[in-house]
Amino acid sequence: MKTVIQLDDDGYYVGNTIADSSPLEDGVYLFPRNSIDVPPPVIPDTAKAKWTGDDWKYILPTPEVITPTPPPTQAELNADVLGKIDEQERKCIRAIRELTLDPSNVTARKYLQDADTDIAALRGQLI
Repeated sequence: MKTVIQLDDDGYYVGNTIADSSPLEDGVYLFPRNSIDVPPPVIPDTAKAKWTGDDWKYILPTPEVITPTPPPTQAELNADVLGKIDEQERKCIRAIRELTLDPSNVTARKYLQDADTDIAALRGQLI
């Protein structure tokens, strides 16, 4: 048995692993896939070690760039408000239908009064 270096598929240091002795030949070891027999890397903080075939190369992580989300445009804000107005107007049509069938429907009448106020407030939000 022999301790060797384990690499991932891209050649980055993963850790140590064991190469077993060959049962057929003295002094020969059976190396696991992606393992090498070299001294382990001395890895600086936050770096990753990559085997180049001859030596270790140390890769520092790329800083993550955070792109701020831009504020919504006037068109996007207006589209949202117009969608709410459209939804209110559809509900008004339903209430008008109910009043047509039953003019004494107090709930539908109240809804129309409230919806009129809500729609006016939404129109005031348009830019």
